Amino acid sequence: MSGETREAVAAEDGTIVLAIGATRGGVFEAHGWEEVVIAFAKARAGDVDGARAMIDALLAREPDEWQGPYNAACLEALHGDTERAFAQLARAVEMGGDEVRDFAPGDSDLESLHDDPRWQDLVAP
Repeated sequence: MSGETREAVAAEDGTIVLAIGATRGGVFEAHGWEEVVIAFAKARAGDVDGARAMIDALLAREPDEWQGPYNAACLEALHGDTERAFAQLARAVEMGGDEVRDFAPGDSDLESLHDDPRWQDLVAP
């Protein structure tokens, strides 16, 4: 049933409850966001190349979604590859247009790009 609310409660202190949504009777399918979270965690732990590999796989699997290039731009901006960051951000803007332009200015992951003239060219309305 759509919109159904269920609740899980840990019976003992220190227990972690993990809930994953799926269609009733169906199997959970990841939609990319989960991989982005793991990729960023890898990068924070020092495995930037591993993070890039995960993002690259996501980009290859979902080439028509702007969120992949956008997250790739965030990863590169956070880890110092400005050229790759702008290339991916340009791709995200091309695919997502105003939605990306509205979201990007408030995203702290992209702050390192703000002083570059390309930022205004891409993000300004």
